[in-house]
Amino acid sequence: MHESNSRGASPTPSPRLVDRAQVELLFKDPEGYKLARDEYNRKMKEEILEEGAPDRAFLLQAAAVGLGSFLFGLYGPKRN
Repeated sequence: MHESNSRGASPTPSPRLVDRAQVELLFKDPEGYKLARDEYNRKMKEEILEEGAPDRAFLLQAAAVGLGSFLFGLYGPKRN
């Protein structure tokens, strides 16, 4: 039986799920599989770059929320 780890990520990463078509292509045409994966990775990278990095206002807002949460945890109402 599989036990889940409730403390966060497991020490070893779980393998990525691959569908049957990918496995067949990997064994039948390893070079084609590599080219297809490289093309997919390139497209994903382009999409991420098009979205852009978070702007400065977002980062400042996130920092303020984090600091506020931390301070509320220190000085907020205590639970028994």
